[in-house]
Amino acid sequence: MLTENQKHQIIFMRMKGMGYRSIATDLGVSRDTVRSFCTRNNLSGYGSEFVCNGDNSNKLEYKICLYCGKELIQSTNAGRKKKYCDDVCKKEYEKEHPKLYRFKCQYCDNQFQAAGSKERKYCSNECYVRDRFWRDEDTIKIIESIKEQKKISNMPKWFKDIILECIKE
Repeated sequence: MLTENQKHQIIFMRMKGMGYRSIATDLGVSRDTVRSFCTRNNLSGYGSEFVCNGDNSNKLEYKICLYCGKELIQSTNAGRKKKYCDDVCKKEYEKEHPKLYRFKCQYCDNQFQAAGSKERKYCSNECYVRDRFWRDEDTIKIIESIKEQKKISNMPKWFKDIILECIKE
């Protein structure tokens, strides 16, 4: 059984052009439940058929709150259109749907994703500690690896920059 909030979200997501499976995954219900609701409410077919004149979601005028499903009254003035009825709904929605950012670790150069802050530098606490509290043993190990022409797995960015500067000169 779908809640009123889920019903509003299904309608909204269909208007954005989303398919049954992606809606079902986002809402945590079965694909067949979403499909039968859409069929009963004349929203069946391909999701791309429902996108408003090919506009992207940034230009879409939201009719209902993304979180609670209440009807939104958009102002006629120019400016950004409302997506939420109030700040509480916005915070709750963002808590349930965190935005993921892609980063490259400054210590190990691995790619990683994280939610929340755009300012992450390290993929893990271990990389942070090794970069922040550099030890003499680490320097010796890297220099020995360079002498033996072995691949170096973890080297801080600042150390790489120093080596590259020495090579250029």
